[in-house]
Amino acid sequence: MTPPTKGQGSKRPRSEGISEFMIIDTIPKNLWRWWTDMGSHEQRRVKEHLGHLVHLVEIDPRRDVIEALIPF
Repeated sequence: MTPPTKGQGSKRPRSEGISEFMIIDTIPKNLWRWWTDMGSHEQRRVKEHLGHLVHLVEIDPRRDVIEALIPF
């Protein structure tokens, strides 16, 4: 897994007529630090409860694709 990139996701302009939300295109540093500081045993226990959701931290999101899919 790669560490989170520097910066924060920016908010979409409200004038586009889409409900308010923020696009998260980086992993929050505290979440990354929490995950990487765990040993394999602790990570395995988290995976037992969250299943494949923990793999979301491994995704390198493409902001252009996210923005293109929002209207759908």
